[in-house]
Amino acid sequence: NPEIRIWLGRTYLKLREWDKAVEAMEKAVQLQPDTARYHLWLGRACGEKASNVVFFRALGWARRVVKEFETARTLAPEDLDVRFDLLEYYLEAPGIVGGGSEKAEAEVQAIARLNKEKGYTARATVFSKDKKWELARRELQQAVAEHPKSISACKDLASFLLDRNDYEGALGYAQKALDLDAASKRARLIAAAAKIRLKTDLDETGAALQKLAAGTLGDGDPSFEEVHYWLGECFLATGDKARAREAFK
Repeated sequence: NPEIRIWLGRTYLKLREWDKAVEAMEKAVQLQPDTARYHLWLGRACGEKASNVVFFRALGWARRVVKEFETARTLAPEDLDVRFDLLEYYLEAPGIVGGGSEKAEAEVQAIARLNKEKGYTARATVFSKDKKWELARRELQQAVAEHPKSISACKDLASFLLDRNDYEGALGYAQKALDLDAASKRARLIAAAAKIRLKTDLDETGAALQKLAAGTLGDGDPSFEEVHYWLGECFLATGDKARAREAFK
């Protein structure tokens, strides 16, 4: 059953057992080679492997990443997850392993044709890579302006503002996302992080983060590492260094 192989591979990714993850996903692709999602996950597993080997070996793994991503695009040209993974690869990878700004631009245009809202996010990704922060902000703000009921647009802007140290703005857009979907764990984490930096509602924020850490986190949710990191920052902000140390551990 190739689907079981994919879930097994994803489990190994969580455990940081890169070789086993690649092996499981390779078997899924062998069993069902015409499924784009399987190639996408195999490419992601190869990417994790590439990030955790010495440089001269990483090049070979990187070539496998782009091969799998491009195969996934051929099989499912309208899949936005595939398009965004390719966009990020083209932006980050050197030309020797298939990266390049022209290829990235082609993906931005393809994403915009498929989904106008996500087109703004794609363009912002390129601007952020070039450290053109104000242009990136405008793209994300335009996405929210044109799609005010889009949870993802609000979360994307909130996350960007948090990274740019605009904590009031991050909190505002994270709250808008929560107003649209109170169950959004990503928006909850961004709101918590902003409150920690603003040093407001720290007891309530700590309780919310502890609840996140004790629950389940799936696709689209923050990682447990992120949750524990911000829990540590929350304890630091309240002066509880011992609990902060445990959270960081």
